[in-house]
Amino acid sequence: MIKSAHNPKYIALIEWLVSARKEEELTVRQLAELIEEPHSMVVKTELRSRKLSILEYYQYCEALNLDPSIGLKILSNTDG
Repeated sequence: MIKSAHNPKYIALIEWLVSARKEEELTVRQLAELIEEPHSMVVKTELRSRKLSILEYYQYCEALNLDPSIGLKILSNTDG
């Protein structure tokens, strides 16, 4: 079971989300507004000092126009 935010699988997932945010040209604050969370939550998530719940992950994907199943494939295809 992945319990650490420093697990390679989780790191790959978060890097994918950060990359997507940047490709959408959204700031941390803009993404936070889209998902109706404080910007500090987005910062902590991107720095991996907190982990996303499955519902938060889904919100992230919706806000970034991502297919959540792609992130799940990243988790299953990454060593760790």
